[in-house]
Amino acid sequence: MPIRPAVKTVDEYVMKVTPMATNIVTTLRQIILETWPDATETIKYGMPTYLRGKLRVSFDTYQDHVSFMSSEDLSPLTITQANTAGYMTGQKRINIQFDQAAPVEFIKNVMAEMK
Repeated sequence: MPIRPAVKTVDEYVMKVTPMATNIVTTLRQIILETWPDATETIKYGMPTYLRGKLRVSFDTYQDHVSFMSSEDLSPLTITQANTAGYMTGQKRINIQFDQAAPVEFIKNVMAEMK
């Protein structure tokens, strides 16, 4: 179950996450805002969410990792590359353990592939 602090803004969310996740969520936010400068930043279901038309990406903090989630399926190539680099994945997510760096290039690729 995610550790979802009760927040109204992404700034509040970042300030309330466990210190082990702060670097990761700050990096994810920066990547998203740089890649989608026209996205709307909001809190949906207690997590930072970025909307660009019908597209959506979000992230959330769990007990031992942060998940980056996409409204679209990850490509098989992205899943293979992320798994090979040591990141767990799902159909629409990349999990980042607290002792891992945020996978900047994978996140940018996921967002670039979204249409």
